[in-house]
Amino acid sequence: MKEIKQPFIIISGKGGSGKSTISLALAHRLAAQGKKIWLVEIGRKRDKAYSRLTTTLRRRQIHHEPTTVNLPQTNLSIDASILDPTQSLSEYVDLKLPTGGLAGVLLNNKITASFLEVVPGLPDLVSLGKLWHMVTKNPKIYDHIILDAPASGHAISLLRSPENFERITKMGPIYKDAKQMRETLSDQSISLLILCTLAEEMALQESSETEVHLKKLFPRPLHIANKVFPKIEDPLPKEEDFFSNALKYSIKRADREHDALEKTKLKIAKELPFLFPDPEADPLYLRLSEHLS
Repeated sequence: MKEIKQPFIIISGKGGSGKSTISLALAHRLAAQGKKIWLVEIGRKRDKAYSRLTTTLRRRQIHHEPTTVNLPQTNLSIDASILDPTQSLSEYVDLKLPTGGLAGVLLNNKITASFLEVVPGLPDLVSLGKLWHMVTKNPKIYDHIILDAPASGHAISLLRSPENFERITKMGPIYKDAKQMRETLSDQSISLLILCTLAEEMALQESSETEVHLKKLFPRPLHIANKVFPKIEDPLPKEEDFFSNALKYSIKRADREHDALEKTKLKIAKELPFLFPDPEADPLYLRLSEHLS
């Protein structure tokens, strides 16, 4: 895969494609190059306990503000966050109305809080806005900000929230910020979208549809095909035993996946191999990191 220079990297894809593990693998790869990395996940408002990031980083808790964490079984460290949309909104209000705690007053008011919660796309906008503010206003803090974005469907809504608010508001501070956020996302020197997929027809089709939905913002996203079975050229053993059946399955699966990759119109930037579980091997993200070079 070619060298990544963009400071803002968004990774999404079909659920189950391994995007969170690939996000961590890329964070490791860039950290190993001496880059300062902030790996981010957007928290779920209705399920605050849910997080892929705590699992992959083997942490009980990760906070809204960047926290330095060690990458498991390495001597490398990165910063990590799980953004709380309510806190992001509070920070945005204080940024626009710096009157000392006004955001806390507003958000602790039940009527105001209820109103803010039902504004379509607002949690997405303010969460994305926090990252945009860091990329554009404090560019020297991190070399790369990696967003482990939601799965494809939600990611489309997330990434299109600036243009939606730009269209709705027409003027004012939210319009101005939304416009600048959209321009930052569509700037190919700043933002990069990576779509993870499996070498399966349905998954490849979903990636293709996601690319179409986001084409105005990201005309050339990178596609990573994960868990691709290796081609097996050796002749099949004649014995009908467990191992020969496993080999037959592997060959058929590899043929099916490579056939799907050959037929897809997507330009796959990188094929990551299927890695068999091995309790004595390095963690999966470290093994994938080796293949991202």
